[in-house]
Amino acid sequence: MHKVLLIDDEVLMREALKCVLGQCEGMTVIGEAASNEEALALIDVRDPDIVFLNIDTPRNNIQNLINYTKSNRQKNRIVLLTGFDSFLPKNEVVKMKADGFIRKPISQQEIMENVSRHVSVHSISGKKLEEAVGEFTVSVFQNDFKQSKDELRKLTQLMVSSFGHDIHRLRSLAGMLAKNLERLSYEKGLFTNKKVDWAEKAGYIDKHTIENTLISLLEELFQEIIEHKSIHGKKEIQAAINYIDEHFHEGVTLEEVAEHVHLSPFYLSKLFKKELDVNFVSYVTERKMEKAKELLQSTDMPILNIALELNYQEANYFSKVFKKITGMTPSDFRKAKEKEKHEAEILKKHHPIQNGRWFI
Repeated sequence: MHKVLLIDDEVLMREALKCVLGQCEGMTVIGEAASNEEALALIDVRDPDIVFLNIDTPRNNIQNLINYTKSNRQKNRIVLLTGFDSFLPKNEVVKMKADGFIRKPISQQEIMENVSRHVSVHSISGKKLEEAVGEFTVSVFQNDFKQSKDELRKLTQLMVSSFGHDIHRLRSLAGMLAKNLERLSYEKGLFTNKKVDWAEKAGYIDKHTIENTLISLLEELFQEIIEHKSIHGKKEIQAAINYIDEHFHEGVTLEEVAEHVHLSPFYLSKLFKKELDVNFVSYVTERKMEKAKELLQSTDMPILNIALELNYQEANYFSKVFKKITGMTPSDFRKAKEKEKHEAEILKKHHPIQNGRWFI
């Protein structure tokens, strides 16, 4: 848990900051000060990890306070708060040995960005990141394409939220993941006839391209797994699932998958029901509907095009299947998600403070 100290002579501003920081995971406000003397006493007793300091606070010797805070506590981070009419060049912030500044009136987004940027994000998110990498690696090692893809999406979202501001750190982590994939592929005896350059590809990502780039590397790995039948454990059913997850949008059939895994269609059908508690057609349909939801939320593709993308020749039939699975038509689903997104954006812009007023 990271400890936060607020130094501002305005009670309302301190209350607003407390409200916003209360929404930040791993953060707790351990003290408030309205003067230099109060701040020094709290710094000695509470040893805060981050200090929000209003440089317009009367009677405060700002530079001495910063120097004192940093003298024996280099890990501490100081974010300056300045009035709307105050001008504080970036080089002046650096010269004062502060870690950042926010101009009033403050916004929730600015507070959140400064917290993630300056408060030892690694220690806040490090454990989660390590766990996410572990879960992703296990999924890949078990040849579970769908789970690996899901875990990779979660992992990249965590990386961007934690290090989106630091392109070097982001690329370093992406490179590490790419090297892990390379190592796993060699352990599985894959790519023996060609060299992979995944780490090099990861070196060009940014927060906007990281997910698609890493997923394309994952797909390349699993395509190689499929071609070489490098499957362990319950190899037949896992091989079938991997093949379906790669080709479900092409209208894959039970006979086609059975031929790929060298089983009879009858036996594969029985195996599906036994191992997954769902029949082959239902599984393929569910995968198509998951992809349909993704396209409806993330693109403006017409419903007809989405139907064709998933190998449905008629949009009406696609809509009927979609409604049976989700309880909504594709159009209603898209409208509902757009409404949720709009409401979420409004909530980001307006945050209630304790006295019932709002700030932006």
